Amino acid sequence: MQAPYEATLLRIFVSNDGPYEQIALEAREMKLAGTTVTRSIMGYGPAFAELPSAPSQVEENSIIVEIVDTDEKIKEFLPILDRMIDSGLVYTQKVLVVRAGRKAKDSA
Repeated sequence: MQAPYEATLLRIFVSNDGPYEQIALEAREMKLAGTTVTRSIMGYGPAFAELPSAPSQVEENSIIVEIVDTDEKIKEFLPILDRMIDSGLVYTQKVLVVRAGRKAKDSA
């Protein structure tokens, strides 16, 4: 296993009709280490006019985009992200990466 190293997690909450695909594609274009897009089951916040009445109303819930890379590369991405989103929650946090990538296959 590789030695753990410090990285930064950028987490972005946007509405279902937000630019989550554009965010992920731009992160890929900038060769950021990794991006995952997840659809929430239920949620509320300033980006939504009303609380969903049932968890089945997924189309009204947020999309979460998570990007992990060095602090420097995440900071370079923030101004680009700011131009892409009108509303949503964006935050960063320090994380300890204990494994990234695939295990090497034994050649024996």
